[in-house]
Order: sequence, then structure tokens, then C-alpha cells
Amino acid sequence: MLKKINKRNEAKRKLSSCGLLLVTAIMFTGSVFGNLGEINTVEAAEYRTMSSSSSSSSGDTIYYYNTGENMPEEATYDNEKFDLLNKVKKGDIIYEAAGGFGLTGHIAIVEGIFTDEETEKKYVRIIEAINEEGVCRGILDDQRMKDKKATVLRIKDKYFKFKGKNKKSKIIKKALKFVEKQLGKDYNLNVKNDSISIKNKDWYCSKLVWAAYKNYKIDIAGKIKKKVKVLGIEKRITVPEPGITPREIFACTKLKKIVKYTEE
Repeated sequence: MLKKINKRNEAKRKLSSCGLLLVTAIMFTGSVFGNLGEINTVEAAEYRTMSSSSSSSSGDTIYYYNTGENMPEEATYDNEKFDLLNKVKKGDIIYEAAGGFGLTGHIAIVEGIFTDEETEKKYVRIIEAINEEGVCRGILDDQRMKDKKATVLRIKDKYFKFKGKNKKSKIIKKALKFVEKQLGKDYNLNVKNDSISIKNKDWYCSKLVWAAYKNYKIDIAGKIKKKVKVLGIEKRITVPEPGITPREIFACTKLKKIVKYTEE
């Protein structure tokens, strides 16, 4: 118990996992296409304020980051609307709209539903790549759903069918084994590196989860489209973003929404 308390006390406030470099890149893209309205950006002064802040984008609530194989005492699962312990399954993908200051979002993968040895309570354990800690385990609970405005996504069954009968569980198991082998590796926002090798030395959040499934022929990177007016004619165009972004995964039509945070 003391070890768990010390670990939480040592936790640093961190920026959202996808980092300020990705925010900068997306803002640059927005500045290039600004007249067409593809990407909403923030004012430079506001961005500088966010960049200099030392607080986590989730506020002071940081107990759900870098938890190892333990369930933090603060974790809660009493929201009937979320019903996470009954609705969430291993291999599900977590999209957090409030990650990256609401500009880039954040992506994690559900390792499974586990039982804490000390409290004998069940909790949702995830694996994610975050600043400072790199690839590590965390938890998803009611408070994190609210803080991060999270959505639980799941790959639709039909995208496993081409793999043959009874292969869905095997692919999910292999994808999880892939991310488990990345635990302890560094965080690095290198959007130019598109390698999905298990031997990669570092990852950023969305690329890690994308690679886990891409290795088994399931591409969960979608296309972001915006309605724009060009010469008075309304069109839907694809918006380019650097690397594999959380928003691209959220936009993927291969995924269905299982649980979603909504303003009460």
C-alpha cells in the first residue's frame, strides 16, 4: 500500500500524450488551409499559454496515469451510464477528446478487466504511450471518462471475417501482446517514422495502437473530412494530418462506439 501511495505522490503533472509537437503540426496545417476551414486552430497567444502550463490537460486528477498492475484507491466504477466493467472488453480502443488540449486527442488500448489483489475489486486496465513515462499501463474509470471526455471504440466484427472462423479473439490477443512488449519504451512524437515493427524503440499514443492492429492487417486509421465552400460550392474534402493522429482513428468507419461521454 505504501509503495502505491509513494508512486502516486511522485507522479508528475504531464502534458497530454500526443504532445505539443503534434499540436504545432496540426496548427501549421490549419494555417495553410485556414481559408478553406479544414482545421480549427487556436490563437497564438492562447497556445503559448497552454504550452507554458505545467498542469495535466486533465487538471489535478493524475491517479489514473502510469498505475502499473495496481488499481488506485481513487478509481470509481459506479456510473450506471458508463457501466465500464460490463461494457468494455479487451482490445477496445479509447479515444479522449480532451487529450492534447482538445486539439489532437489521445488514444489508448484496453488490456482487459482485472481484479486488484489488495482490494479484490475489478478495474479497466489500459496501455498507452504518454509523455515522460513512455509506454505504460494506466486505468480507465468513471472520473477519467469525464475528465478526458472519452469514447470507447471497438472494431466491427466484419473486419475480422476475412481472417477466417474464430480468428477475432486471436487477433485481439496478438495485438495486445504487441503493445505489452512495448511497455517501458520511450515516448517520441516522430510522425515521419511509419514503421510498425515490434522492434521500434519508441512510440506516440495513436501510432502505438494503430501499429498493434496494422501488424495483423487491420488498419484503423480513418480519414478526417470537413465541409468547406470553394467558390460558393459546398464540398467535403479530406483533411491531411501528420502521422497517425487520434482524430484519424476516431474517424475510422471500421470502429463502433460502445460507451461515450456526454455532457449531463
